[in-house]
Amino acid sequence: MRNPRRVLIVAGIAALAVVVVLVAALFFYAGSGDAKSSLLVKYFRSVSSGDPESVSDLTSPSFASDLEITSLERGMYELYDFGEQNPDSVRFLILLTGTDGKKRAILADMTYARRGMTNLVESIVTVDEGIDLKE
Repeated sequence: MRNPRRVLIVAGIAALAVVVVLVAALFFYAGSGDAKSSLLVKYFRSVSSGDPESVSDLTSPSFASDLEITSLERGMYELYDFGEQNPDSVRFLILLTGTDGKKRAILADMTYARRGMTNLVESIVTVDEGIDLKE
């Protein structure tokens, strides 16, 4: 039989290596473009659900937004990602459909900050709002 102390040491080192790999993977994912797009989707999903607690879980304490959206319902908006404009900012378009069927297109920037291994929304700033063109 092998030395039980040696087996425990090897098992401990292997477990530590697995933890280090998982932490590194989470750290790199938080910095990826997919994580930022996912944060944007989660934020608007939380807003449309009407759950202020889930919104506050995704936003920083200093969160500010100048989006003039009176109400947001699931299925009544579409999000389009335009990628990172600056190192800490993602540009997006939100297309809103009102209950009257009229559409609004708002181009905005979401700034985010890393807190540990997660990203939090710092602010949402409107860049421009499109007007509906009649054909």
